[in-house]
Amino acid sequence: LKPEPRVGHSAVVKDGKMYIFGGKGKRGLLSDLWSFDFQKKEWTRKQLSRQLNPRKGHMAFVIGNEMVIIGGLSDYLETLSFSIDLDSFVLSEIEDFGNFPQSLRYASGAVLDNNDIIIYGGMEFKSK
Repeated sequence: LKPEPRVGHSAVVKDGKMYIFGGKGKRGLLSDLWSFDFQKKEWTRKQLSRQLNPRKGHMAFVIGNEMVIIGGLSDYLETLSFSIDLDSFVLSEIEDFGNFPQSLRYASGAVLDNNDIIIYGGMEFKSK
């Protein structure tokens, strides 16, 4: 068992495992979470505590034991930010602040030593 091929997904590494979320597959946008164990060389699909809107072009970061997902493109105008606890796979919504559009996608970012996230660039979706 392994994830379907995809583009526009996110990936982070924590404690010897890579986690990938979302992206776009053959049948459209995805909202699944998979982990790859580097030592065992095996994929596992993770069951999240609730369903998320599928998305691509988002960013992901590890802060502590959480995978933080920000932005992206979805079939819905808003793509709320959230975190996934990498032990329990419980989701929590995150309140964005600063000059941050809800429809931000294809941006770059970094986590600072104090666990602040800095985001730079990207595109904002604006309907006509």
